[in-house]
Amino acid sequence: MPKLPVSITSSVLALAILFYVGCSSNGGSTIAAPPPVHPSPSSVSTTVPLVANTALPIPAIGGFAGTLTEATNNAPAGTTVTITSYSVAPNTAPAPQAITSRLHLQSVRSYAQRARAHGFASTPTAIFWVSQQYSAAATFQSFPVTMLEVPPSIGNTLLALEVFDGTTSTLLDVEFATPQLDVATFAGSDTSFSAVPGHTYWLELVSGKAEPPPEFVYVANNVSSNVSAYAIDQTTGGLTQVANSPFAAVAGLWGITTDPSGRFVYAVGNYVTNQPSVVSGYGIDSANGALTQVPGSPFISDHGCGYPAVDPSSKFAYVSCWDNSKLAEYTIDANGTLTFIGLIHTISGSGPGASQVVVDPSDRFVYVPNNTSGSGSVSGYTIDSATGALTAIPGSPFPAGSTDVIAAVDPTGRYLYSTDNVSNDIMAFAIDQTTGALSPVVGSPFAAGTDPIGIAIDPTGKFVYVADINSNDVIAYTIDSSTGALTLVGTFPTGTQPFNVAIEPLGKFAYVTNQADDTVSAFAINAVSGALTPVGTYATGLNPIGIAAGRVAAGSLR
Repeated sequence: MPKLPVSITSSVLALAILFYVGCSSNGGSTIAAPPPVHPSPSSVSTTVPLVANTALPIPAIGGFAGTLTEATNNAPAGTTVTITSYSVAPNTAPAPQAITSRLHLQSVRSYAQRARAHGFASTPTAIFWVSQQYSAAATFQSFPVTMLEVPPSIGNTLLALEVFDGTTSTLLDVEFATPQLDVATFAGSDTSFSAVPGHTYWLELVSGKAEPPPEFVYVANNVSSNVSAYAIDQTTGGLTQVANSPFAAVAGLWGITTDPSGRFVYAVGNYVTNQPSVVSGYGIDSANGALTQVPGSPFISDHGCGYPAVDPSSKFAYVSCWDNSKLAEYTIDANGTLTFIGLIHTISGSGPGASQVVVDPSDRFVYVPNNTSGSGSVSGYTIDSATGALTAIPGSPFPAGSTDVIAAVDPTGRYLYSTDNVSNDIMAFAIDQTTGALSPVVGSPFAAGTDPIGIAIDPTGKFVYVADINSNDVIAYTIDSSTGALTLVGTFPTGTQPFNVAIEPLGKFAYVTNQADDTVSAFAINAVSGALTPVGTYATGLNPIGIAAGRVAAGSLR
């Protein structure tokens, strides 16, 4: 049945009411009045006793629901809290604040969180609101743990939870989370705060969908002793050299890495046998990717060191030293300065071994491939989360073919892959999720050209890419997510003597250093097959070896 126009519908309704009134006044038969229409509520409230360390309900509305777990506090017995959920923005709710206003907060505790925070638009939009009102004064040891059930349409969008004192319009806390199975958990900062009766405290959920932060590629040039820096065109994958690039460094650069927070670059230099190596540290200008040496740089390391790695929390750095099979340990302070912790041997004896180092994404384990001809192995360690110190995993080092050069761990932390350029294959291992111990994947090793060196895994964990220095190409594989086994996709031509591979954080583009012709090859990654399509070739300094691609937060983080 077609709908009547609004004007006609209104007239009919008015006539019906008049007819009803008229008939009633004359004692005639009546027509029942239409039932009242109740609009959906825009808020739902509950008042509950304030009990520490107990989940208090956040009323369900508009596809959102959840709990608040308040910290230990000094509230008097009988104190209550009124919790109200809103599906539309209340007039009294503070406007969510732009990310540049959040950076001073102690609650944004790690550099990684700060970098992730810059995924938000400069004018963020709140999508859910919760208010709290306390019946008595209380001081809490920390902000509450907030668990929110969110609509499936939000997916894996990064979310922020902003906490305000609405009465004073003060931003008190910011936490970040990505929903897992439609549940986002915000840990609550460990800063104490006091609740005042009569004040309204707001939790505002902010969506992080925004333009991606800028990305840059950094190349360690061995002979010209400098670092080339490039901005990535996030549409095409093309590279544009950063102003004032290349940046001066120590002689004999080898490996290079960006820290996960997007604030610093570390490059290892003076890769000379029986000579002390150094680590150059740089701060990244987040506006243009330019590099400036951090205080105290360069930092002395052991002899013959090659590759650096930074853990996911951006608190610790590790440097592999081939000469004496050692691994150097450092802490990272707020301005990027490295403080030496100590050295550990990766294999027994005094011969060469530790060729590279990688940290697993769970921030629990460190692995070192040992480049010892004829008896390759991978050493594994657990990380002390407080100090960064390493302890050997039982069974380490784990046998791994003839010699091991470069290793990579997949984004799930379940598999490790290491190139062997004597046997010309890839050793594949499953990682024990409890102990970190390695066990060979069924089918390992997997054939890998004529001299495989660098290896990288895309951020989705679907593809592996290996630089074959003799064949002048990159070999691509798919990863079986259930077993870790590799299946060949194909080979893709590069420049002369490709050495290392890097993939930018979005997983759209791959970059390869070509040490003999002083270039970087850029490729677009087919998200379905893993195949590579050439994007371009870009000039570097002399003898490029190490390469790193990283995302840098928009706006200054320094």
